[in-house]
Amino acid sequence: MNKFRWIAILIFSLIIASSILAKFCPKYRPIGYIQAIGECPQCMGFTISPAHKRCGKYRAKENKCQNWLVAFDANTGKEPQKLLKGPSGKPYPPHRGAPPLRQTRDLRPLLDGYGRGSSTLGGWIQENLDKDAAGGKASGKHHPVSRAFAVKHPTGSYLEGELLVGMKKGLDKDTCKKALADAIPGLEIKKSMFENTILHLILPSSVNVEQAISKLKAVKTVKYSEINGRVGIQPAPRPVQNQPRPKPIEIQPTPLELVAPPELRPGVGGSVDKAKVAQLEKSLITWETLKKECGGNYTYSKRWSSWVGFGHTTEVVVENNKVVERRYKSFSGRPTLVAPGQPPAKPEGTSWTEKGNELGKNEQGHPAKKLDELYKEAAEILGRPVPPFQRLGLRFDNQGLLLACYTQDTRIADDAPTKGVSISSITLQKPGKLKKTKVASAITEGTLLGPSEGSKQKKMQALEQKIAKMKDFAKRARFTSEGHRKFLSELSGLEKQLADLKSGKAGIPTYEKWLADGKKLPSGMVFTGGSPWFNESTGQRRQPRDVYEMIFGRAGVGKKPRAKLLPIPPRPIKPDAKKSYPKHWGKPPLKQTHDLRSLPGGFGMGSSTLANWIKHKMEQDRNRGNAPD
Repeated sequence: MNKFRWIAILIFSLIIASSILAKFCPKYRPIGYIQAIGECPQCMGFTISPAHKRCGKYRAKENKCQNWLVAFDANTGKEPQKLLKGPSGKPYPPHRGAPPLRQTRDLRPLLDGYGRGSSTLGGWIQENLDKDAAGGKASGKHHPVSRAFAVKHPTGSYLEGELLVGMKKGLDKDTCKKALADAIPGLEIKKSMFENTILHLILPSSVNVEQAISKLKAVKTVKYSEINGRVGIQPAPRPVQNQPRPKPIEIQPTPLELVAPPELRPGVGGSVDKAKVAQLEKSLITWETLKKECGGNYTYSKRWSSWVGFGHTTEVVVENNKVVERRYKSFSGRPTLVAPGQPPAKPEGTSWTEKGNELGKNEQGHPAKKLDELYKEAAEILGRPVPPFQRLGLRFDNQGLLLACYTQDTRIADDAPTKGVSISSITLQKPGKLKKTKVASAITEGTLLGPSEGSKQKKMQALEQKIAKMKDFAKRARFTSEGHRKFLSELSGLEKQLADLKSGKAGIPTYEKWLADGKKLPSGMVFTGGSPWFNESTGQRRQPRDVYEMIFGRAGVGKKPRAKLLPIPPRPIKPDAKKSYPKHWGKPPLKQTHDLRSLPGGFGMGSSTLANWIKHKMEQDRNRGNAPD
């Protein structure tokens, strides 16, 4: 407790001491107040208030009122007056009187270093400055600038009473002087430069540089205004003495091997790929051998399709190393809608066939070239460097023959064109072993080779294990009606295939087995029309079941009957797109389960709740004898 008491006494004594040191006359004590921290003009130290004109050090030496700085015992004959100050703390001259009491509530910079205040106060300060200038109050020396301006631009770094002003283009000297004189009366233009766009001004003694810059901001023709800075005089440079050049050292030249500079190519260009050149040479040797075997009789096709579905196919037929026929067919990727039960619509597109002298008549399709010409074109592509922003493609088929050798622009995202060789497939024909087919036919019957004895035993063991697993699975599994039907169909197909293998018959794989093995084509079967997966008559890709029937559906080796194919159930029709509910049924239930199953009556797929509702409505129609809408 005593500790806090002594601290309070100490603080109180310090306050009393400061009030004793800060002496004020009786006139000022009732009106004195603390507004902010002041500054001592003697040592630039801080005071406890702007009312104190001296700091503590100088206050103790003087016997004066700290506001009026008048000695207490002096007899001036005048009573001290109240000192009026601006917002920045700078006092107004006594002869100006008090500032206006009613002022606007805006805020703007004030002239003569008085800080920031209202437009009313700024106009009052400007009016008094003009009166002082007209009444001879000025002493010929410019008003001092504010402290902030003096810190930014120290005294001596610029010429006082001068200003550089930038004006808009197209004004003459008299127009510029009139516009500037309206803002600052009494100024003079010392020099005009660059067609009156830069003016050197001499300011009157009543206006300093800071005030002039503030006033010129309101002039519309003034673009900028800045102080005229002092530039130090640099000493004259000393002349450079040229030293005598030393004699060059003679170096005996040595023979150098001239090497060509590397070619600079942006993008992903590259040099010649020797590995790919070697692959092409190896493929050319293979082609020379196979060309003799087939007697120069072969067919190759070129198929191109866009990412949106449309495209075209070209077949080139070569006999005795001469092009004899070229076939072209274009197709559209847009499906054609037909009614249920109607034959498929004729596909959109054009087709033509060229023979004899008509070869090369049409510009569409792949050109009528032999494989020898394609190999020569590929060698030229691989023999030169890859161009900038291009990638090189090289592809061969299973026989090692050339299919593609081209360059493609990497800056194009979709359907980028290729320059070079690009075909889809090559089919070689052996004289006397294959029969020629019609132009419209795409696939020729092949020869199906039966499995060897070793592979036959492995297939039998694999079938027995798979059948045993399926039967064991059937004991524990729960099937739907449709799933159980598919399971039994697959199981019966495997059992029949196993029985055919045990009886010694050349078994034909079932459709499911063929799918599981990767949809491979039988070895020894050759197609003259290209790939069996592409239907040239419609221009569309064949389904796996169509290819299966095409390969195994006809009589094979030994006139064996084809495997029995399961009927393909019709696809259900969506209720909202094809078939609608009868009107007298009303609306279906809103709350339904989240499962999915086939709906009765051909209404597509839906929940069990919806299926039971349809079944109930159909039973009601049968009981009433009313046919649905």
